[in-house]
Amino acid sequence: MNLILGQEFHNLGIKYEQHTWDDKKKKIGKSLKRPITVKDIKPLTPFHWGYEFSEIFRKKDGFDAIITNPPWEIFKPQDKEFFAPFSKTVKKNIQSIKVFEKEKNELLKRPEICQLYLKYLSDYPHQSEYYRSAKQYSNQISLINGKKAGSDINLYKLFVEQCHNLLKKDGYCGIVIPSGIYTDLGTKKLENYY
Repeated sequence: MNLILGQEFHNLGIKYEQHTWDDKKKKIGKSLKRPITVKDIKPLTPFHWGYEFSEIFRKKDGFDAIITNPPWEIFKPQDKEFFAPFSKTVKKNIQSIKVFEKEKNELLKRPEICQLYLKYLSDYPHQSEYYRSAKQYSNQISLINGKKAGSDINLYKLFVEQCHNLLKKDGYCGIVIPSGIYTDLGTKKLENYY
């Protein structure tokens, strides 16, 4: 199944972006793009719905009901979250940006932390691109007056669309979501789901 998903990444033109370190500038360098491999797919631990619940989709064409409380975070790297375990001074919202950046630069001088951070950053771009490009998530970004609205990948929006995809025609869904689903311009294309 991971091979099939890897092929979908390839068909969508999505590449793996390996983040690098620029020793001269002492900061993140250019990312190197390469084709996605099965080794890149495996750590994502994808759940293959059609395979795991093949009988439900063959016999019933989807679930009768889904009840869920999805995460409400935005899918992107969070530096303070990453560096917090390595430092007693890094807290999510306590220190100023200037103080945090200084601590971050000190931590990145440690090769083992730098390598972990580069890997952490490299884990996001191909997944983000998949959520923006895959057919099953085609309603994540709305166009308002010819401009993209809501280009951030909100996990609750992915859940709303995936729940819709997994339900049979007259199925029911109970999902806890923020009120922004009704007011955010970026959720305009999801209106038919609620």
